[in-house]
Amino acid sequence: MIKVYPTGCITSGMKGQALAPIGSLKRAGVVAITDDGDCVQSNDLMRRALEYAKMFDLPVMDHCQDASVFAVGRMLRKI
Repeated sequence: MIKVYPTGCITSGMKGQALAPIGSLKRAGVVAITDDGDCVQSNDLMRRALEYAKMFDLPVMDHCQDASVFAVGRMLRKI
């Protein structure tokens, strides 16, 4: 038997601009919230998401990636 657990988005449409309705998502049966594949770039928005997640006892699965560094950054390996 395989169990599948639904997750909800942190932000509406995974656009990183406005919080998704976290309370409604919890009532609908999600077990965690995430914008995986994208990351919330606004610190204030993420802080509010974490506060709401705590209120609704939902884990947050975060995709940690700073887009301002990712776009231009690279890692060099010395040989």
